[in-house]
Amino acid sequence: MSYQAPVSREHPSCIFLLVDQSGSMEEEFAGDFTRTKAEGVAEAINRLLLELVISCVKSHDEGPRHYFDIGMIGYGATVGPLLGGDLAGRTLVSIVELADNPLVPDQPRWVEATAGGLTPMGQAIYEAGAAIADWANDHPDSFPPIVLNISDGAATDEEMVAKWVPQLKSLRTNDGELMFFNLNVARFEGAPILWPGADTELPNELARQLFEYSSVLPSAMLTRARRLDPSIPDDARGFAYNADFAALAQFLETGTQVDRST
Repeated sequence: MSYQAPVSREHPSCIFLLVDQSGSMEEEFAGDFTRTKAEGVAEAINRLLLELVISCVKSHDEGPRHYFDIGMIGYGATVGPLLGGDLAGRTLVSIVELADNPLVPDQPRWVEATAGGLTPMGQAIYEAGAAIADWANDHPDSFPPIVLNISDGAATDEEMVAKWVPQLKSLRTNDGELMFFNLNVARFEGAPILWPGADTELPNELARQLFEYSSVLPSAMLTRARRLDPSIPDDARGFAYNADFAALAQFLETGTQVDRST
């Protein structure tokens, strides 16, 4: 395990989001009557993307620097690229292209809330893997890709998930293997579980299954997570269960923080 390569314009990193857009995402967040799960996820992603864009700006007289490539696939009634507008149909774009192409001019929004259909998570993982494999081949000296899968339930193609997750996690750069993190959006009242180190504290088979798929946090990311919760164990995984909106935002921020150079 390395995960020490600094992110630079010469060696950008890749952050890839897989977003559940199934019919159940139209339900409200548990205990939150202000937004549906789809709306909350879209809001959190747009906030994350804006923060990434801002973090790539190093001078007031220039735009964001190419520190990241951003990938997004939604899965629900269809499986495919999540970005719209002038970026429609693109699975992977640079942070510079993202900054230049919001859905509405002068508004930092790239993703709209969508819900409908089943939960073909395995198909989304397969399609993401194909794009990320090409990216990794083109960026062998970059910080490894980070894949964040956001869903509210079990996949309707679990056999594909079980087949393709190991293939996805085997992708790597010279700095280490791809990190695959999973976030389960809140379906019922109760405290969220973030960054667990063992499945014994998880309440059901779905949670244990997603935990098993999730990668262990590298040391730098573990240190950042402990700033918010010092009790996080050494073997914590990139996994959250029953996350409310606050936990969703915290997970996305912590799970995408990497060191940047010039």
